[in-house]
Amino acid sequence: MLESRQRQLEETVTSLTESLVEKQSTIETLQQQVVVYREDFQSERRDRERAHSQVAELQSQLNELVHQSQQLATPASQV
Repeated sequence: MLESRQRQLEETVTSLTESLVEKQSTIETLQQQVVVYREDFQSERRDRERAHSQVAELQSQLNELVHQSQQLATPASQV
């Protein structure tokens, strides 16, 4: 009876150990995915900020060109 109980406990310990190993592997995989997702998110954020900056710069250049064009189109007597 004692041997049977000991065998049962050993099987339970083995089963729990295997389950723990599987869960640790899953956790490691999920942690790696989080790192990849975080890096991707940060990269996309930098790209959006860069694009926004470029749009602002191009808008500024366009405004300056429109202003210059209007000045050139104005007859000299109106200046």
